[in-house]
Amino acid sequence: LVIKKGLVYLISIAAVAGICVALVFGFKQIQRLPLSSIALILILAIGFEYIRRGVGFLINRYFYRTTTSYQKTLRQAGQILTVLDLQQLLDYLTGLILQAMMVDSVSILLYDESKGQFKSELRRNYLGSEEAVEIALTERSTLIETLRMHEGPLIRDEIERRFPPYLADRLLADMSNIRSEVVFGMSFKSELIGLIGIGKKLSGDAYFTEDLDILNLISDQTAIAVRNAQLYQKVASLELERNRAQQLAVIGTLAASLTHEIKNHLVPIQTFVELLPEKFSDPEFKDFSRIAIEGIAQMTDQISQFQNLADSTPPKLS
Repeated sequence: LVIKKGLVYLISIAAVAGICVALVFGFKQIQRLPLSSIALILILAIGFEYIRRGVGFLINRYFYRTTTSYQKTLRQAGQILTVLDLQQLLDYLTGLILQAMMVDSVSILLYDESKGQFKSELRRNYLGSEEAVEIALTERSTLIETLRMHEGPLIRDEIERRFPPYLADRLLADMSNIRSEVVFGMSFKSELIGLIGIGKKLSGDAYFTEDLDILNLISDQTAIAVRNAQLYQKVASLELERNRAQQLAVIGTLAASLTHEIKNHLVPIQTFVELLPEKFSDPEFKDFSRIAIEGIAQMTDQISQFQNLADSTPPKLS
């Protein structure tokens, strides 16, 4: 407490005194100190308390542990269940943990059924930037098997005490791979669907019981939200495939109908062409030529109608 308060006042006094000294020594004669400089010094003196609060806020934020509002964090965590877009869900989750717990990074890995491994979906640091880190853990990795067998989070500082040396070394290696100090499993109906890896606190503090409780609750809610988002994406994908199948069926029907009509018109045209050398001088053959010409005109009209189906020009009211 002494170091913390002393550092706040030391920096605040140094900032104000430095400005005042610069103003005084900026003139060769103190007697000629302008009234504006005197007014500025008075303003700095009056505003010293606000400067001290600002310096204290920065020091608390980056060097000392700030008090976490657990009620506010719980209210914000409840909104996770309302997000159905997976990417938006992960963005909101990482931002919530970074701001609420003041940690340097958050990593999220989700289970990929097609590859049978847990893949990195998102990694974000405290400054808000996302890191494209390719991280993958197999189903048989020590970290995954331990999360399935043991309830609760895995904390780096407690691993050597909780597990035998050969197992602790593997767990520490996996946690170093995802660059996390504490790891929470996301389970849905006793099935591990992902994990949340959280880095060190900016203050350097350990994770307290209250921190672990709130993070454990967030991970449980996130597991439900992630499963809902995945099911929503699957339903949306099935709906898209169904629409595509309907479109293909419509196109197939149109193509069959157009093909049938064209074939009907091609029969008299083919007959006319075949008989043309023999019946060229026959007067009655001229009536047959009229039928062939009408068939060509009808085919041209049907093809034009088919082309209009693909025309993307917006209709004009007239």
